[in-house]
Amino acid sequence: MTVHVDPGILYLAALIVSSAVCGFMGYLAIANRNRRGARAFGVLVGILLVWALTEIVELVTAEPSVAAVARQLRFVFVPLIPVAVLVIALQYTDHEEYVSSGTVGLLCLVPTITAVLVLTNPEHGFVWIDGTMVSVPPYSVYEVTYRPWFWIYFVYTQVLIVIAVVLFLRWGLDAEGPYRRQAQYILVGISAPWLGNLLEITGIWNSPVDLGPIVTTITGISIGIAVFRFRFLDLSPIARDTVVEAMHGAVIVLDEEDRVVDANPAARKLLDAGDDGVVGHAVDDIASPSLAEACRETDGPERLSLPVGQGERTFDVVRSALPSSGRVVLLSDVTEQRRQAKQLERQNERLDQFASVLSHDLRNPLNVAQGYVDLIEQDGEDGENVERVESALDRIESLIEDTLALAQEGSAVTDPEFVDLAAVAESAWETVPTDDATLAISVDRTVRADRDRLVRLFENLFRNSVEHNDNADLTVRVEGIPDGFAVVDDGEGIPESERAAVLERGYTTSDGGTGLGLAIVAEIARAHGWRVEIAGSEGGGARIAFHGVEGALGRETP
Repeated sequence: MTVHVDPGILYLAALIVSSAVCGFMGYLAIANRNRRGARAFGVLVGILLVWALTEIVELVTAEPSVAAVARQLRFVFVPLIPVAVLVIALQYTDHEEYVSSGTVGLLCLVPTITAVLVLTNPEHGFVWIDGTMVSVPPYSVYEVTYRPWFWIYFVYTQVLIVIAVVLFLRWGLDAEGPYRRQAQYILVGISAPWLGNLLEITGIWNSPVDLGPIVTTITGISIGIAVFRFRFLDLSPIARDTVVEAMHGAVIVLDEEDRVVDANPAARKLLDAGDDGVVGHAVDDIASPSLAEACRETDGPERLSLPVGQGERTFDVVRSALPSSGRVVLLSDVTEQRRQAKQLERQNERLDQFASVLSHDLRNPLNVAQGYVDLIEQDGEDGENVERVESALDRIESLIEDTLALAQEGSAVTDPEFVDLAAVAESAWETVPTDDATLAISVDRTVRADRDRLVRLFENLFRNSVEHNDNADLTVRVEGIPDGFAVVDDGEGIPESERAAVLERGYTTSDGGTGLGLAIVAEIARAHGWRVEIAGSEGGGARIAFHGVEGALGRETP
């Protein structure tokens, strides 16, 4: 059984679908009226709706006079379609400087003249003549013969449509991601009515049925896909030309709803959107919480740390509002600058300490030595006073050596090597006056370090243990821990209230001490990137541990 459907029924169905689609697109345009290009888009789909509705009236009516009025009404608005299309193209492809009230008014000159001539056409016939009803079962359509002004209007509209198509085409060829697909659907949408008119005017489409409202359905669906699938109204390519792909800094461009409009390669490394790309995603969905906050908040943090690869990097954050809406976020990697600044700060601190020692700490033993020299000269004695002078001079020598060491040890280790921890400790023990103290080594391990500095670290640790403990049976032990090593003694220990201060310059509990020994230890550890922890040992003595030590683990010896 064959089902026969009259052409008029099919035509009417196409017009109804077109009206529904254009009406819904018009609602979206109103809801998004503050977005770039939304107003011109609303005018476009509004006129397409009028076109479809007037075609329906012209189709279903049997009165030529009603059909003539419907056609007149349609041609009052339809001439504005090319103007709306061109304005959308100019705005969307970042040529908004050409969109002004003067320019739009000039573009509307021919459509305005056309509307006036259409309304007065019965008196002069400049647009069309010979209106007759032609059967399209079960309905009829109103058919006319076009006159000179219609052809002027037709050429004008084709020129505007061609300009719009060229703008979208040129931009679409350079676009990427969803932009390219947007351009493809928009091109189909604005080209369909133009091609339909061309087919009718050239006689290729030889039918009383007007192709215009049918192809407007294609226009509505194409633009609808661009709106819903690729967010035509939401995603504006305004930032594409301003993002420099080769920039070392990360550049993220957001729209007014915090969706990513664009991002350069450096920024994409900080974002995670899988294979879909980052454009079109909400920044909260593809960025870490701290990065999303820095991008989203206008008064957010100006500096943040982010995990990159196997490490962490520090970024300065700068936000700039875009002329229309949204913002550009620039993240500059300042990790190296920060490291250098901290190193310079530490060097300046050491210089200040060095100057302090020279100006204050050395002055006291020099004054003592000078005083005793004066007494020797006056009394002619050289026993006890000479010993005191020698003691003062020895202290000066110790201060000079320790101060120079403190000034030198803070620079970062640049050429470490694997060294045997036990061998270095034994070498250091041999150079320190240890009296009756005993060294016990329970570690068999190699570590990456500057050997000379590691020797000085052990020397200062051993000297500190021996000089600050009166225990004749003192034992100093070097042992391994999971991420480094520790030096432990069974002496008097360091009171918990003083452990935070012992690494500071000048702290000492001995009348003859310089207060620089453990400060030197802290500087050597910091130069290697190690962390120092001071605690008590099981035997009640001191335990100084070094964490974050790079090395090859060996076996622990009993």
